[in-house]
Amino acid sequence: MDITSDNINEIKERAIKLWEYCGLNSEDYDTEDYVNEGEDTINFSFPGDEDCVQITVDDLINITSKLDTYEECGESTVRCANLSQTVIDIEYNWYNDGEILNEIYETDCFIASIIEEPILIGIRNLRHDCYNYDFWSPCRVFHAIEFRYKEGVKKLPYEQELEEIYRFLFTLNVKNNYLIRIAELPEVETGESMDDIEETDLENYDFTKETEKIVHHSSDLPNGSPMLKMYLDALSISDRGLRFLLFYKIIEYISPIIANSILYKRLEARLNIGVFSKKGESFYNSIVDLVHRYNRSISDAELASTVLTECCDIELTRPYIPDSIWKLMLRDSGVAANRKIEDLTNDDIAKLNISLGKILYATRNSIVHAKSNYTVTGKECPTKDIGTLNEFMKILSYAIIMHNNNLE
Repeated sequence: MDITSDNINEIKERAIKLWEYCGLNSEDYDTEDYVNEGEDTINFSFPGDEDCVQITVDDLINITSKLDTYEECGESTVRCANLSQTVIDIEYNWYNDGEILNEIYETDCFIASIIEEPILIGIRNLRHDCYNYDFWSPCRVFHAIEFRYKEGVKKLPYEQELEEIYRFLFTLNVKNNYLIRIAELPEVETGESMDDIEETDLENYDFTKETEKIVHHSSDLPNGSPMLKMYLDALSISDRGLRFLLFYKIIEYISPIIANSILYKRLEARLNIGVFSKKGESFYNSIVDLVHRYNRSISDAELASTVLTECCDIELTRPYIPDSIWKLMLRDSGVAANRKIEDLTNDDIAKLNISLGKILYATRNSIVHAKSNYTVTGKECPTKDIGTLNEFMKILSYAIIMHNNNLE
């Protein structure tokens, strides 16, 4: 909607209403300077902003008409009217790769996208005095993932919306190969100087460049799962040991699911063939034996090997396995060191997966029990190689998440 002579007074009143809702003095906002005919946006010069924050007339009307729906959810999200904005961190040079602003996730219910200057986040920070009049903006320095719900559609419950956010952020992380994560809203006015905030390089950015929207649909994204948050949390942690443990939690999460799937397939095959067999002691013992194998496969010592057998491609992931680990795998599995990886038999690969599973389990224990009386087994990843091993764990975790899609 454009500002016209017919609606300009109403727009000014709404602008002042929003300004006051933020806890600011309306006398400090001169609508004559910021609300102009012929425009479809208005400007707010919020305290701490070096420049004005824009909001569309449509959003201004929408928000000010439904301020009673304003709510703050969790530690990261603000929702009002048909909008929901969750503050995020993006670890890369913004203007050298601004195409992420063109990535959207669309369903019948909403359109999600990455936005700059999220107005709801700004409103929240102003209401809580989380800004600095001289240095620190309540709005302009933030990015958010915005859910814009379609007309006539009720907003998803917050927890369900959060699950959709993780699906989208996981996809963007994998596709763009840099970290995009949910952040926390500031709690108090920090006094942080704008000079302390990482500046973006504008020299190489083409502001005239037009790019097409990249639309993701629900079927393009991984299924909702706690593993998506585990994956993003792991990428967010700089400590190599803690990152490994979070990746390992993905193995722990998926192992019973994979073991169940294997058991069901084997039981189904056994029962199908059993139609032609006499149901004697031997047949029933074979069923019991399958269950015993299942119990072993989900034991702490075996679960990593179970997951690797189903989800890991040794040939493709070999470049990400530290050499020290690969040599240990070859020695423990009895596979000759001079064998080319493409010449490995299925039996060789099975043995290597078992060996690698034991190494991952031992490494996990060495980190968890580092400050206790832990006894070294000789299968732990050397401390100097944990960072390299985490690259393998990152790829394995992605493969596990994709494998989980096929199970559901």
